[in-house]
Amino acid sequence: MEAAPQTAELSEVIDEHPQLPPELMLEIASFLLDAPYVYIGQREERKMQLKICRALSHSCRIFRAIFIPHLWNSVDDFFADGGDDLSLRLDVRMREITQAEYLVNHVKVISLSLHGPALSNPDRAAAFIACLRAFSNLEALKIVSLAMDRPINTQNSFEYIYNAFRPHAFLSVARLVLPDALAPILSSFPRARSIFCGEDRPTAGFRLIRAAKNYCPKLEEVVYGGSSRVMIGWISVATPNIQRLILRNTLFEEDFVFMRTMTNLIYLEFAHREDVDQLFPSLADCEKQGRALLSISRNPAPKKLRIVTLKGRTETVLRETVIDLP
Repeated sequence: MEAAPQTAELSEVIDEHPQLPPELMLEIASFLLDAPYVYIGQREERKMQLKICRALSHSCRIFRAIFIPHLWNSVDDFFADGGDDLSLRLDVRMREITQAEYLVNHVKVISLSLHGPALSNPDRAAAFIACLRAFSNLEALKIVSLAMDRPINTQNSFEYIYNAFRPHAFLSVARLVLPDALAPILSSFPRARSIFCGEDRPTAGFRLIRAAKNYCPKLEEVVYGGSSRVMIGWISVATPNIQRLILRNTLFEEDFVFMRTMTNLIYLEFAHREDVDQLFPSLADCEKQGRALLSISRNPAPKKLRIVTLKGRTETVLRETVIDLP
């Protein structure tokens, strides 16, 4: 096993790759690379080379997460270091993951993308499930993107993944980031407390919220990253008892009316856009409406309202308004 890299080497690596944002560096810092460190996949942009992974992998015990970008994407290139059959090499890597006791005990978060070949073989889907099951202390699963060669609306296009998850229950997992297409796997996470849907399509998130309503009785938080007003109304109707609602985009006057069905809120967060047309309410109106919404909550816990003001149509944050309510 390689010795842990020195601080100087780590600094050199970070200096060589200034384009990587700090939050990504934290996730990379938990990479588990080669024997006994394990790394599956490769960034599409090919900016994170082996040296970065080695330099940062020693931090896994600090950050307690594993970041697997683009699982099985470009897998032929990544494992082209031998003449073995590809499936055999994948199987060996999977066994390394599940047999690494220190990894099993420390991994808290898995963040990954499922692309192409990952969806085309039931054995690969089953191997991925075996990895998840090995992490008995896993708290969060983030499938940040999903892609395949054929159209995603093709019938049974994700059956391999659905079938792989269906027999299992991951009782330690409380936080989930999932694309709408994977809503059926929520039945395997009955103790999920937080659901995030970041897709920005008119109905993206509809199936996810409906599945959460049916399968996740302990759900406390919904995070929605899209801008669909239909979805805000659907969240309000389908999950009226959640305690925390985080909306990454701007609200309209009518949205506050929809959300009056949510009478258990203790935390509300949404965006406000400055220097745009008059369709959006002013910051003062946002504060007023947010306060009014939290005031009807029957939850006796202290309340908090957080408004993130963005510049125009950009994602540049100008200021944050945080209001504590009794």
